[in-house]
Amino acid sequence: CHVTDIHAGIKIDNWYNKFDMNVLRQRLVNYLDQLFLIQKRHNSENCYVVIGEIMSGLIHETLRIENNENVSQQFILVSSMLSEMISEIANHFNNVFVYITPGNHSRVVSNKEYSLRGENFDILLPHYLKASLQNYVNVFIGENLKDCDVAMFEVRGNNVMGVHGGKDAVENVVQKFTMVFGLKPDIV
Repeated sequence: CHVTDIHAGIKIDNWYNKFDMNVLRQRLVNYLDQLFLIQKRHNSENCYVVIGEIMSGLIHETLRIENNENVSQQFILVSSMLSEMISEIANHFNNVFVYITPGNHSRVVSNKEYSLRGENFDILLPHYLKASLQNYVNVFIGENLKDCDVAMFEVRGNNVMGVHGGKDAVENVVQKFTMVFGLKPDIV
């Protein structure tokens, strides 16, 4: 279940798209409806959730102007929505496994040249989710142990690696991850 490139905090109202926090909430509800239909169709027991790039952020000055929430509010609001979403998923599945793949919009500073590895609001999300979902015994928040940017987990014997994609090319990501981690991914 991918919940990525959320870009919470931006307000868009043009001929092509309408988006704000209310639209985001409705899209998450619609997404859950579709997820539960898939679960029912396949009689799924467990759900693996990959979350990343939760905020619109401040990576460009024009983007910062388009935001109708500051980055702190963006994080607070979207984290709360995601917590609610995961708790709803937990009510339908035996187990819910949550992994984070940090994206470029959630970095702490706008200039990527000055951005330090791991300085990213997405990195804070697991700590928030662990606290807010602590009473759910069937929710497990994974940690990116080998690399803060790469979620690694196994589903039915398949090695899965999740990344945002901004630093990796589709053509060679499997080869790169196999060399770097000493483990060939079955799914990226």
